[in-house]
Amino acid sequence: MTTLYFINEWTAWRFIWAALLGRNPQAIAIEPLFPRMMVPLGKLVQWAVDSGRARHAADGCPELKYYRDFRVTIESLDIFGETEEKMNAFYNFDGLDRNVPEYAMACKLSVSNHTAVRQLTIMVLNHIAVKKGVGNIRLIGAQQAILNLYQEYFGELPTSFRAQETAKKIVNAVYAATISSFGALRSLLRIRVGRGGPKNVFLMADFIGNAHDMRMFDELDDGGDIVVMPRGYDMYSPETKARIARFGMCTKSDGFFSVIDGLKAAAEAFKDGLSLWRQCRDYPSDLFYRIACLPYHRLSMRAVFNRYHPKFHWGRDPYNPEHIIRRQELNRIGGRAHSCLHGYGALCDAVPAIRYISFDRYYTFGKIIHEKLIGDTWAPDMDVVPTGSFGVTREKFADLKATPRSGMDIVIYTNYMAYLNDDKTVEIIRALGETFTDRTVWLQVRGKVSKAGQSQAFIERCSNGLANVIPTSDDIFDLIARARYAFSDPSTVILENAQFGVKAFMIDVLKDHKKSIYRNFPGLCVKTPAEAIARIKDIEGKAWTYPEGDDIADLVEIGDTHFLDYVRTGMGLAPKDETYRKEVA
Repeated sequence: MTTLYFINEWTAWRFIWAALLGRNPQAIAIEPLFPRMMVPLGKLVQWAVDSGRARHAADGCPELKYYRDFRVTIESLDIFGETEEKMNAFYNFDGLDRNVPEYAMACKLSVSNHTAVRQLTIMVLNHIAVKKGVGNIRLIGAQQAILNLYQEYFGELPTSFRAQETAKKIVNAVYAATISSFGALRSLLRIRVGRGGPKNVFLMADFIGNAHDMRMFDELDDGGDIVVMPRGYDMYSPETKARIARFGMCTKSDGFFSVIDGLKAAAEAFKDGLSLWRQCRDYPSDLFYRIACLPYHRLSMRAVFNRYHPKFHWGRDPYNPEHIIRRQELNRIGGRAHSCLHGYGALCDAVPAIRYISFDRYYTFGKIIHEKLIGDTWAPDMDVVPTGSFGVTREKFADLKATPRSGMDIVIYTNYMAYLNDDKTVEIIRALGETFTDRTVWLQVRGKVSKAGQSQAFIERCSNGLANVIPTSDDIFDLIARARYAFSDPSTVILENAQFGVKAFMIDVLKDHKKSIYRNFPGLCVKTPAEAIARIKDIEGKAWTYPEGDDIADLVEIGDTHFLDYVRTGMGLAPKDETYRKEVA
């Protein structure tokens, strides 16, 4: 009998006891009832594994190591998309809309995130079930939600798989009462007498230490005062700290209430907490905890907006349910919430982390993701604006737009495939090098694969005996400047190349990859060396035309306006680019 433990505060002691007795228990997932227990429980499990007394269930599934090391790639299986409708019914989304409308969208995003992190777990569970036989598997501590997810994706739930959610409703009631009380108490403690009115500022911004954001702050400095809310400030470099020092800074704890508003906030904490408990009390306890915290986050932001009245707020957290609540509170005081899409979901259509988004103005690479793929779940009153890449500087943007693509080089961008040392990808790269000997084939291994030193074997296989296949770590926009063609595994880099006139293609060889946005455009995906070579030869022989103009505009905005001018005009400032000035005049 194989016993699989879903580790939480109730099951951890059984897991450790079985380990001490030499039963070699297997931990399939760590799912604490109280999310802050994730780290201690993880360390406990790791101790048992390191001591040879237990093991991770996933270690017995080497076929899934790729998904473990690159968690995002699990999206290529479209588990979330194929199960979404039934899981929405399980969590009673219709009831959320009826009974807690102000919190409904934030709750839905919380559910999506909860489901997303369990996709790998059901894959591990299924692999073990196939190997061992379902009659030889015993589950300890499984949530009904994860069993439902398993059933909806694989089509059948073994009768031996049973949920064990000990005292779930009691735990959720305790969470509701405790968190509501804490929210009420914090609201009362934030009461300040004689503080006066809020300070009006032009921009308040969620800040994650990103260079793109710092450039944006520099660009918007002429609009008025800027206040940043830094995350992970202690980890910033001295240079980053120095650059934002000229701005105001605050945290979610820096707000305040008047006496009357503080009393109202305390009452609201209990009222909203009760409403959410009534609607969501049957949810898994770790999920309910996050939902029960939403009224506290609302009141924290309301208190901050009593200290500062921002005309605009820049968010970097569309994946976070709090952004939905924050927009509501911002709109209460007449402010507007802006943000941007950080990257395209090239691995699937229904990306859990961006399934529910609510800003006043939201910048995307192109319009297809909103109009044809995912926009039905975004806020209907959100102004969605296609802008192209937000990562390119003004200087490089101007250079790339001013200079026609005259180079003939080929650039290969890879991440996942380098990690897998994928044979098909190697064949495509080598075929390009062998066929187009008069051109340089630049090979860039990106992301954590490169940083972890896992790419060398892949690079050697791709370049051995081919002097024109050259590894590079150059900036992608420098590579765009010298390239005519680009090939990549599923990535946003494809559309960033296409935006500036490079003929960019997706290497479409990921195993079990069910959906990709790039497959909506005929010819943009290649599966074999012959197809890759043919695309280039057909373009140069005039036998085929790469999608251009309106044909590619759905995928990515190809106009002459820099991202920052879209942001400036969206905030009522004049654009800095003279060309755009004339267009909007």
